[in-house]
Amino acid sequence: MAHLREKAIVVSQGALNTYGRQRFGVGSVSNVRVGAAVLHSDFDAAVLLALDRAVGDLGAEKLDDPRVIDRLDSLSAPRSSSASSSGSKVTANALRSDQDASADLINEQETGQEDSDISTNSATESSSSSGDDKCGPRQNIRFTSPEKKLMAATLEFAGNPQRVFGVLPRQLRRLYVESWQSELWNALATYRANSVGCGGAPAVVEGDLVMVRADNEAVGVSAWDAALAGKGESIVRRANADDVTKGSGLDSSAVVVPMLGTEVDLPEWATDEILAACSPGGDAHTVALARATTRAQEYTLKGSYRHVWATPRQLEVDAGSAAETNGIIVVQFELPPAAFATELLAKLVASGDKQGPRSQR
Repeated sequence: MAHLREKAIVVSQGALNTYGRQRFGVGSVSNVRVGAAVLHSDFDAAVLLALDRAVGDLGAEKLDDPRVIDRLDSLSAPRSSSASSSGSKVTANALRSDQDASADLINEQETGQEDSDISTNSATESSSSSGDDKCGPRQNIRFTSPEKKLMAATLEFAGNPQRVFGVLPRQLRRLYVESWQSELWNALATYRANSVGCGGAPAVVEGDLVMVRADNEAVGVSAWDAALAGKGESIVRRANADDVTKGSGLDSSAVVVPMLGTEVDLPEWATDEILAACSPGGDAHTVALARATTRAQEYTLKGSYRHVWATPRQLEVDAGSAAETNGIIVVQFELPPAAFATELLAKLVASGDKQGPRSQR
């Protein structure tokens, strides 16, 4: 337990403010890969990736591939087994009436809650078996509402993959692209924390981007401060030589990294080479597409800024006695909005007790 308390002291001074893995989906294919396909305007790939659990084994590259159509036709066929009443059937007429599909999947985008299931392919499989089904175990998968919508649309508009992808709610389509953006941010923030400045020390470095008060640019704005600031009360600027001196009024809590887009600045250390290396898959072309202003408005990334470090408040680690707690470790803390509790917990136990905290309140 001593090691957890020691790490809590370190983390309480500022923890890397990375996005939790929930943002990227927990299914067979990451939302990041779907988002990259959308940025490339490859809607065949985007839909096929989103339908990976249904057709991923086919190796198809086009949505109108006869193998894909046959598979989805088979999944849509009426079935007499009890599994058909549990949500496996995907006939088009029934599915297009599901207007509120995936509303629960986009909560995390607006609230930063880390327990939202935002993956379109994360549903559990039914325990029932059906050896006579043409598709084997796939007939028993309880497909999510977005998957069902894509299946039904594919059967009707297979030759127009962009239209098929467009049946998803706009916020969910945006979520895919922003998942790619968030993965890049995690990599850039990690690079900033580990490789920029004096051994990656959490201090302001000349050329950093820092959030400051609009009425006094010498005063930094932390993640906690930003949550309370009104519109226009804070701005982002480049750190200069005076900002890195002692007593400048700026510290690492003011350092931000941009969510890449068309309307954000970049820190001096974020060269084209660094951006490409940090891009998911190391794809420099996708970085260029994310910064392009010529794409469809609904997939344009304007960008924003996110603090590299988030400082938890009232962080306490309480193990009690083994007799009293049955080995349960209680960790409690407060985080600024949009920070991920799961990420903080992971940092607390990263190099300590393998079991880690079993309870959080």
